[in-house]
Amino acid sequence: RRDDAITALVSAGEILEQVRRDHPDVVICPSVISGFWRGRDRVASWDLQAPTDTQLAITALRRAIDLWEKFVAECPTEAGFRMDLAALYIHSAELVASYFSYGGVSLPAGSMKTAEQHALRAVELLDQLVREYPQAPQYRAGRVLAYRHSALVSRALEDPENAVRFEDFGLPVEKSLVDEF
Repeated sequence: RRDDAITALVSAGEILEQVRRDHPDVVICPSVISGFWRGRDRVASWDLQAPTDTQLAITALRRAIDLWEKFVAECPTEAGFRMDLAALYIHSAELVASYFSYGGVSLPAGSMKTAEQHALRAVELLDQLVREYPQAPQYRAGRVLAYRHSALVSRALEDPENAVRFEDFGLPVEKSLVDEF
């Protein structure tokens, strides 16, 4: 299942990059391509099966992140792009941290540092979205996932104090979401 997601991500990225090359003066900002997250827990669905080609998965995520960072820079008020970027950061951090923790896969140099940066960027983006849209549960739920994956990365980096700090941030938000729904 994860391989299908990676293939789709690569294909979508190639199409969007081609559109950007063919039409460099056009700012891609429609809500049609932003907000693929749409409040669903896509990160959890990625945990079902490891990708066959870890390097391809990491490369695809990094390309998608680069592209979505451009979208966010071009359309900073489009919340969907920021949520998408946070989701990509979470996917990237989770993938690298899980392989780092369980071993058996050769990761590019600096992968854990990048995973840590991605986890922290996801938290920052989702904190910002929650401040802007406090009543939107999808941003609060995304923030809980970002905290969880930041804790996972912290544990992989053997930083239990930071891991506990992220877990402690996420628990009240998660409890409030459970109480609300």
